[in-house]
Amino acid sequence: VKQINLANNQLEGVLPTDIYHLRYLESLVLNQNNITVSFEGLGNASSLKDLYASQTKIISLESISTSNLVNLHLTACNLTGTIPLEIFSLSNLEGLFLNYNNFEGKISTHIGKLTNLEALYLFNNKILGSIPSEIGMLSKMRTLGLGGNQLTGTLPSELNQLINLEVLSLQQESGFSNVNVASLDGGIDVGLDGSLLSFENLTKLSELYLGKNSFQGTI
Repeated sequence: VKQINLANNQLEGVLPTDIYHLRYLESLVLNQNNITVSFEGLGNASSLKDLYASQTKIISLESISTSNLVNLHLTACNLTGTIPLEIFSLSNLEGLFLNYNNFEGKISTHIGKLTNLEALYLFNNKILGSIPSEIGMLSKMRTLGLGGNQLTGTLPSELNQLINLEVLSLQQESGFSNVNVASLDGGIDVGLDGSLLSFENLTKLSELYLGKNSFQGTI
């Protein structure tokens, strides 16, 4: 068995971890089921590259670093706390989807370890602080989605190193109460600030979202 797709059913209960003993399994799709998923024993699935478990119940991300995943989709799984360091040990990752969760804290500088990453979706969480300069190490990045969080500070110049970037999402417009947006009537400044980057090296950039921040100066 190389592929299992159980998405969009009405499955309940606990995913049996025996499924990770399918040594030839390459793709496991569990999206949109009322099931509880544990990653204990995930390392046994040595051929597993694509794991889709969005809109399921994730117990924790413990043991996920033992895998060889290339694409990890955990959208809207009600994940909380800071993004665990185990995520940044997944050196083969090309796509990481953690959007619409409740992650808090800052983006770790360990993000720079994911040098194969092409798509990072972290929008609509509760992430704080500045964008780490280590983001510039992700030279293969095509889509960087950080909007709808509580990011502050200036844009790191290292963003200009993402020469393959096509989509950059840093807007603060989420529609959720966890994000405070600046008042048009002179309210407090929020979000990212400082001068805009020239983005002169980002020749492939086709979509840029910067709404409702506090950038200043000229374009």
